[in-house]
Amino acid sequence: MKKRQKRWSMALLLLLAASALSATTPAPDPTPTYPSFEDATVERFNHMTVHDYTERVYIGAVNHIYQLSRDLKQGMWPSWGPWTITPSAPSPKGTCTVHDLNAVATYETPASESVVANNATASTVAFIAPGPKNLPRTHVLYVGVSYTGNGPYRSDVPAVSSRSLDPSNMFVIAHSGVTTGTKIMLNSMSREIYPITYVYGFSSKGFSYFVTVQKMSTDPPRPFISKLVRVCQRDVQYYSYTEVPLVCRTSPDGIDYNLAQAAYVGRPGSELAKSLGISAQDNVLFAVFAKSKDEADIYNKPSPNSALCVYALSAVHRKFTQNIQHCFNGNGERGLDFINPSQPCYPTVRSDNFSL
Repeated sequence: MKKRQKRWSMALLLLLAASALSATTPAPDPTPTYPSFEDATVERFNHMTVHDYTERVYIGAVNHIYQLSRDLKQGMWPSWGPWTITPSAPSPKGTCTVHDLNAVATYETPASESVVANNATASTVAFIAPGPKNLPRTHVLYVGVSYTGNGPYRSDVPAVSSRSLDPSNMFVIAHSGVTTGTKIMLNSMSREIYPITYVYGFSSKGFSYFVTVQKMSTDPPRPFISKLVRVCQRDVQYYSYTEVPLVCRTSPDGIDYNLAQAAYVGRPGSELAKSLGISAQDNVLFAVFAKSKDEADIYNKPSPNSALCVYALSAVHRKFTQNIQHCFNGNGERGLDFINPSQPCYPTVRSDNFSL
């Protein structure tokens, strides 16, 4: 009888210990929470970057710049505008301001030159990368801008340009010649009928790139496609300006997702790198595309159908080289008739100062 009581006591003790253990161990949270930030007065955020050292987060929206701490809790968000356009009030010029990274509300406007788009719907992409040699600063600001026609002198704003970061000549064209310079202009016949949307920009191995959405040609029916624009960073005349289609097509159905919506350059994981035939240290371009709402793709309006495509930058560079060499061999046409009238390609000997 005593042995049985002892066993029950031990069993009871074990049950109590187990109960105590389960009572002191919290159940795992099935829905972890993450820091977040929102502004109900703003329709959407357009751009974001994180400081490499302070880890501050900077976000851009129409008429707003946000400076946040790494946990998205502390910061400041000054606002500008909106500006009301009336017959008696001039259109905003599309100038640039320089902000203090420690306090973005502190800023200055070093130049009155029109640089960026001057309405809420047109696109602007800008990034800093190396520029031509023999400039006061080694880096320049690369800018891609949609033509707006909003106000006077908008035809003087280049579609793509390299601009100075020297404080004495901030935001002016980095190098200007008599008829050329570090800029590309759309011709007067095409500005109104050939809209270009700039989606993303990046630098890679001596070249600067822009992801764009534009029409396939200036001739009807003019379906919209995505293109990758490239210019050699050493080129002071922009003679190296080149474009290639950026195609995102699914298989086996063969659907073309023709409208680039967002992009980012980064390094792939090991499995992705292996499938692309590159190393995990090589950079790739991640791009999200949408299908046009219309079957003919003649409207730059995305449907809900989207796809993610990945491109090895080594393959991108190789494709540009092949296309340029193809033209140098006298094949095809130069194209880009929205800039200059298209001409046949002629056999050309590449000079040493022209980089492929």
